[in-house]
Amino acid sequence: MEQSTHLGIVDDLQVLTYGEPGQRTFNLTANSERGTAIVWLEKEQLYNIAFSLGNALEQMNPDEEITSRTLPDIPSDSEGDVDFKAARIAMQYDAGRKVFLFAAAGVSLEQIESGEEDPDPIILQFGFSHQQAVFVARRGMEIVAAGRPICPYCHIAINQGEDHVCERRNGHNIDLSAAILDQLQDNED
Repeated sequence: MEQSTHLGIVDDLQVLTYGEPGQRTFNLTANSERGTAIVWLEKEQLYNIAFSLGNALEQMNPDEEITSRTLPDIPSDSEGDVDFKAARIAMQYDAGRKVFLFAAAGVSLEQIESGEEDPDPIILQFGFSHQQAVFVARRGMEIVAAGRPICPYCHIAINQGEDHVCERRNGHNIDLSAAILDQLQDNED
């Protein structure tokens, strides 16, 4: 049975990460008077949220205020706390209310860990302010950038302390252009 939760406009919105690069987990935590939601994300999902918000914010007036603390069509029995891994995420900006809208669908961590064949979906919706969007965009990009470096050739994360064998460079892990420049400078001397 589907669980649908509507938090309304959230009072607090945080972007968190746990663990060391290469072993990190990411989440978006939202709190309102209706409850708390922890949405576990993949790094790419966090990047897409931060990037999309950053692009939207560049085209907006930063002084816009929320005109309504409620969102339409919120059933009264949909309050509560949820903790789940997002499979799908959608965001949009409601210009009439001057608020960002967030929706995610996924499955609880307990159902994932137990290996249930037909888990019950969880659907979450909430709104957040312009200032919260600025925070999520900035913090999300900081968190993503603090991870493992990405190989510029094959776009695979490079683990710290390990030699990276890049398929696009035929397994070579030295920068050939730098090696050629070094050799040319040695020949000039």
